[in-house]
Amino acid sequence: MEIRKVVQGLEQTAREILTLLQTVHQTSGLKDVPNKCQKAREHFNAVKIHLEELKTKFPPDQYYRFNEHWRFVLQRLIFLAAFVVYLETETLVTREAVAGILGSFTCTQISPWSKGHVLGFSLGHAVGWVCMNMTRGRGSL
Repeated sequence: MEIRKVVQGLEQTAREILTLLQTVHQTSGLKDVPNKCQKAREHFNAVKIHLEELKTKFPPDQYYRFNEHWRFVLQRLIFLAAFVVYLETETLVTREAVAGILGSFTCTQISPWSKGHVLGFSLGHAVGWVCMNMTRGRGSL
């Protein structure tokens, strides 16, 4: 039950970050990207707090017994971190950058397949978004 409450906090924060970043898809959304990224990073500070709290809710040797509770939201948060990094720098996110944004809990506990899948998806989403907006005459980042 305690794990679920922390995960709900993570899910709520992820929704807030997603809502904030989705505004870049609107025509006027590109005008204030740095401010939106800064606000998203402020939300990521709350994510770090939730993840640190989550670590106290299960025995360290039982991570895989409970990880289904937070696996999806963690993947979403990695995607959002990758998207913020791309919006800020137009570069791919690194494992170290994700660790800096979400905390070391995230990077040490995610399987290599999951990291590659999520980061690859994040890249594909970002590139697709840029191409789509450029073909619609919205310019570039």
